[in-house]
Amino acid sequence: MSVVNVTANQGVSFNANAVEGLMHVYCMGPGPATFGITIVNPPPPYIQHQIAAGNMLSFQVDGYPVWVFNNGPSTIQLLYGQLYSGQSIDETEGATLILAGG
Repeated sequence: MSVVNVTANQGVSFNANAVEGLMHVYCMGPGPATFGITIVNPPPPYIQHQIAAGNMLSFQVDGYPVWVFNNGPSTIQLLYGQLYSGQSIDETEGATLILAGG
C-alpha cells in the first residue's frame, strides 16, 4: 500500500490510473485537518472535508485523476493500493505537488 504524507497548505494530483479502487485519507494530528478532494469523474466537484486526528475517510477513485489539497493545520496521509510506504509527494510516481496560492 502506498502512503503519501501531505502537510498543511500542500496538495497533490494523481494522473489517471495512478490510484486503483479506494483512496483513504488519514489525519495524523495532533488536531483536525480540513482537506479538499476532486475526483475527475465528470462533473468534477471539489468537496472539502474536516477530519479529526486519528480518523480516516475513504473515497472511490477507480483510476480517475484525483486532486487532494490539505488546508491543515495537521498533516494527512493518503493510502492507496501499491507497494510503497511513507513517501513524500515528489517521490511518488504519478503524483505532482500543489502549493498554496499557486
